[in-house]
Parts: sequence; C-alpha cells; structure tokens
Amino acid sequence: YQKALAIYIDFNDKYEQAGTYHQLGNVAQEQRQWQAAEQYYQKALAIKIEFNDKYSQARTYHQLGMLAEEQRQWQAAEQYYQKALAIFIEFNDKYEQAGTYHQLGIVAQEQRQWQAAEQYYQKALAIKIEFKDKYSQAGTYHQLGRVAQEQRQWQAAEQYYQKALAIQIEFKDKYSQASTYHQLGMVAQEQEQWQQAKDYYLKALNTFVEFNDSHNLAIVLKGFARLYQATNDDTLPAAVAKVLGISVEEVLERFEQA
Repeated sequence: YQKALAIYIDFNDKYEQAGTYHQLGNVAQEQRQWQAAEQYYQKALAIKIEFNDKYSQARTYHQLGMLAEEQRQWQAAEQYYQKALAIFIEFNDKYEQAGTYHQLGIVAQEQRQWQAAEQYYQKALAIKIEFKDKYSQAGTYHQLGRVAQEQRQWQAAEQYYQKALAIQIEFKDKYSQASTYHQLGMVAQEQEQWQQAKDYYLKALNTFVEFNDSHNLAIVLKGFARLYQATNDDTLPAAVAKVLGISVEEVLERFEQA
C-alpha cells in the first residue's frame, strides 16, 4: 500500500490516494494501531470530500465508527455511524444500511440503551431478511438475545438464541455455535434449569477446547463454577474433567479460581 501510495503521490493522482489511505487504515486497525488508523481514514475522508465522492465517504465514516467503538468512544462511534447511515439512505443502499444499523445497536447496547439497541437490531434484521442474507441474520439474532437477556426477558432471549443457533448449525459454523450455547446456558441457569444449563455449557466447552480458545474456555468455566456452587452436583466437575482431560481435583481448583 505504501508503494502504491508513493506512486499515486508522484503522479499527483489524489483520487486514487484516498482508496489507498482507506486500506492503510484497515491494516492499522487490524493491528490495533488506533491513532495511525484514524489518521489514514481522515486523510482518505478529506480527499473524498474534496472530490465530492459522497457515497465512498460512507464506508470511511463506517470504519471510523468501528475504530471509535473498539476504543469504547461511544459518542464518536455513534456520530460516525449516523453519518454513514445518512449517506447509505440518501443513495438508497439498503443492504449497507443493515451493517450500520447493527453496529449502532452494539453502541446502544454497550451504553445499556436497551430500547434503542433493539430498534437498531430489528431494522438490521428486517433488511437482512429482505435480502435473504441468512448467515448474517444469526449475528443479529444473537445480539437481540443478549439485549433480552440483559433485561431478564428469558423467554425472548432463548427464542432469539435458538434462531441464531439454527442458522449457525445450518451453515456449519461450529465456533459461533459455541458462543450461543454458552449464552443459552446462562439463560437456563438464571431460570434454575440446571440440567439444561449443564448440557449447553458442555457443548460450548467442547467446541472451545476443540478450537483451543483459552479466553472463552475460561468464561465457560466461570459459568460451570457458578452452576456447581448453586447445585453441588458432583457430576459437573467430572464432566468438565473428561472434556479437559484433567483430574476432578484440578477442575475443582479451577472452579475455586473462577
């Protein structure tokens, strides 16, 4: 990208520079180099504004929104997403609106603005259904489940998670299934459906072990620890020990740490 950029600058091709700055922003963002990413995006945006390339600005505003979101700068993220959304609406690009509505839902959810989050997710979902983007619907159903769960709306949460899970199974997305099984386990546990919670947690645990995901593995073990504390079910540590390939004593130690 830097080699391409040097040539575009050498030939004074400013318009092409914008696309390269945008891509450099993506590369920096993926490496969590927030300041560099923002500088690249802002350079790209300035050129797009200068050339009155309004539609292209939307994608850069969207990325700036994601950049702010990753830094938990919610107000800035919302402002960038709203600018992107306004352009997508102006150009009647309905499909791209779905992604921005989904991200606005996340920003609202992170600020515990449940009603706003649900409205954004529902708008995203409606568009994804209209465009028959079934795989993408799973992520929005999952987030709607989280919003319902945070409000202790257990039945609604379970229904959303089950819809997400059905799609993940259909598309053989095993890794995503694990996160949904974990959330279903939490919902079951909150309703004192102990056996159901155990079954869901075990499904999540098996997959996270398979994918060697130590971070999410630790999160599921916390769920198991709470479940064991509530039930004193001795089959729990034994089941976990079998999956992890360690002793029951070691599992109990991990429960204590969790």
